[in-house]
Amino acid sequence: MAPELVKPDTLFMQRRRILAEDTDAAGIVYTPRIAHFTVETVERWLAIRVLADTAESGLQIVFASLSCTFLSPMRADEILEISVALRRVGRSSLGFELVGHGEAGDRLCWMAETVCVCVDPTTLRSRPIPAALLGILQAEAALAERMPFGDRSLAP
Repeated sequence: MAPELVKPDTLFMQRRRILAEDTDAAGIVYTPRIAHFTVETVERWLAIRVLADTAESGLQIVFASLSCTFLSPMRADEILEISVALRRVGRSSLGFELVGHGEAGDRLCWMAETVCVCVDPTTLRSRPIPAALLGILQAEAALAERMPFGDRSLAP
């Protein structure tokens, strides 16, 4: 069941503490962990803003591509602020842009783009995004167009 359409006035953002297990011996975040942070944040965005129970809806979202640009090292115990912007709503796919800032918002640490595809959970074949979700997704994409995002002037 799709949630009631809520018109948020801000982009989705989550805070995440970098744990020791996210870092190497020098205390710097392992590069592959950024991919994990990206997937984790998009999944939370989906659960909170779009669809709390994908199993009930009969669909599954899978990640088809992901690219990252690393701009500043991150260390254990730092708090990241990770923001998500839905950039594209396709027939069966969603295109996202994410940015990770230091907690004070004064340092852009990384930027990522990812594409997710809606699939049938049994066949794992691409399927159209359910009509019941399109309005929510289109509202999120329209919000992302209006909001400032990914200020590269904060890159070191």
